[in-house]
Amino acid sequence: MKIYFSQYQDKSREGKLNFLIRNRPSQNRFSSDFKICWVEDVIYLNGKFVGFIMPLAFPDSIQLYEICTNKIKQGINKVFHEKFDRKKPSSLENRLKLCVNIAIAIHCIHETGTYVFVDLKPQNVLIDPNGRVSIVDLDSLQVSKNSNIIHHGHVATPEYTPFEGSSLNPSINYIPPTWDYFSMAVIFYEIIFGLHPYVATSLKPYEKLTTIQEAIKNGLFVFGLKSQYLKAPEQHDNFKLLPSNIQKYFIDAFDKGNTSPLLRPSAQDWGKVLAEEVANETDKVNIKCPVCGNDTNFSRHRSVQINCIGCNSVLDIRKGNVFGYTKEKIVYQDRTVYKDKEVVKTKGSTLWKIISAVVIFILFFVYLNLSDNINTLKYEIATIQNLKEDELATLRTENSNLVIENGKLKTEVNDLKDEIRKENSYGRSSYFSSLISVDMLAIFDEEGRNYNLLVPAKGDVTYIYPVLEISYPKNFSFPKEVDVSVKFIYPDGSLSRGTGSSATYTYTDRIEINGADSRIRLSRWGKKTRGDYTIFGDYKIEIWINNQLKASTKFTIF
Repeated sequence: MKIYFSQYQDKSREGKLNFLIRNRPSQNRFSSDFKICWVEDVIYLNGKFVGFIMPLAFPDSIQLYEICTNKIKQGINKVFHEKFDRKKPSSLENRLKLCVNIAIAIHCIHETGTYVFVDLKPQNVLIDPNGRVSIVDLDSLQVSKNSNIIHHGHVATPEYTPFEGSSLNPSINYIPPTWDYFSMAVIFYEIIFGLHPYVATSLKPYEKLTTIQEAIKNGLFVFGLKSQYLKAPEQHDNFKLLPSNIQKYFIDAFDKGNTSPLLRPSAQDWGKVLAEEVANETDKVNIKCPVCGNDTNFSRHRSVQINCIGCNSVLDIRKGNVFGYTKEKIVYQDRTVYKDKEVVKTKGSTLWKIISAVVIFILFFVYLNLSDNINTLKYEIATIQNLKEDELATLRTENSNLVIENGKLKTEVNDLKDEIRKENSYGRSSYFSSLISVDMLAIFDEEGRNYNLLVPAKGDVTYIYPVLEISYPKNFSFPKEVDVSVKFIYPDGSLSRGTGSSATYTYTDRIEINGADSRIRLSRWGKKTRGDYTIFGDYKIEIWINNQLKASTKFTIF
């Protein structure tokens, strides 16, 4: 059950929850490994909307965030330590399984074509000791149909917001699923490595960037094209031990997909590749440490270096076999004892030496056979360098012309982009509302008297309301909806409020402009006599459209 604060108990949120109840994701796709805690019913108190009911998460669940750190807190259930402690060999397999469950749950919601999380983060996910996943707080979803907004998502957490978050506002713009793809990849990275993929110290020319949000905006992924400008914590080094296909997906999500969102892997893509790696992790062989004899289970499909739990020696594992290892060596020098590292190769490494020698011999033989071709290339290079000056001048001229044409083409492309952006902006109500002007604002009562022209006595005041005459461009598609707000301000400067008033306006409602009307009669927003006009003086009325002040007027009571 979730109860909203009073300022959030509005009709818009109530309508959104009722839509979610009527339009649930397909239940037959749900698994025993994850649960989508969808809205089940709306809660009313004394006839007033106050919140909603959703299913409980799996028993003994904790926030996913608790295992997204480098070290799990001591107070957490010991089962989580046994399964997800990063020093344990089984930790990676369990964390990959967790990512698979999250990917499937997100895919179930995305495949409806209606919902986008917008504010997807670890705090929206709960996990139980068995690694089962519960997705919660689904009332913040964006709801749309064919890219047309039905209910906005409104908020997003900066650390999980992609590059395009600097130009798109969830409260105004349509947010595509590729936005969630970025947030999901960040969560997976934190699950596997224990830190955010953009956590690093920025070097010149980015040394002034101090927040993760700034790093995302500038494409500073620690393993991206700008990695030379970063000094990353050692925890990121484990990235190199991941299977190459998972590394590729992270690079696609954070680097290639930074400004090209369609290149980011979807939840379905992640689910497939992670499930394959879980299968590989399950197919393990028993590896005995040559130093201490401790047994370690390891995937037969991977070639990496790991630390032995028994003696902390570094084992060089290649396709399920120990190729070599590095252990501590005691060194005596000038009566002082030092600890050094001794690198040892196993017998099996002799084969690699032979193969390496053969490869070197073949490469040398190929080089000798290609020497004639190399000399030919050198001759051709010399010939090109000895071209006549007039031929070189011709080439330079043609190149200059190409540069000029390329500049013109870029200018045309930029002009076209500006036209497209301008055309797109015409469809936004915020832009449309900025073009609306109020040509006339008057105050009338129900008898048709204009209070701007009268100075009535207190007892003569009846029900009054504003009347607007507006003008706006006609080159839009209609109808258009705008939020119109009215402020009734008493002579002492205080704001008049009625039932349902916000802290800012006396009344607010959404009206529809059909492209033909120019006169708006706000008859629903009048003020009655009782208790409203007991103060003598000037009463001021302001008209705001989409939070923009458009007009004001006043009338006087004596």
